Amino acid sequence: MSVVAIVLNWNGLDDTLACVESLARQTYAPLAVLVVDNGSRVSPRAQLAAHHPARSRVAPS
Repeated sequence: MSVVAIVLNWNGLDDTLACVESLARQTYAPLAVLVVDNGSRVSPRAQLAAHHPARSRVAPS
């Protein structure tokens, strides 16, 4: 069974990064992380890709 954690982001990059980092420490596998950005002034895509390239995706693309 696969698990997808969906994280909603809106102008809260620091909180979103902390949440994704916490999820990355989980031992349950396979765990995927989907960050849904809700129109932030600054997209979290680059920062998430730099910190967690294999474990997270940002939507919308």
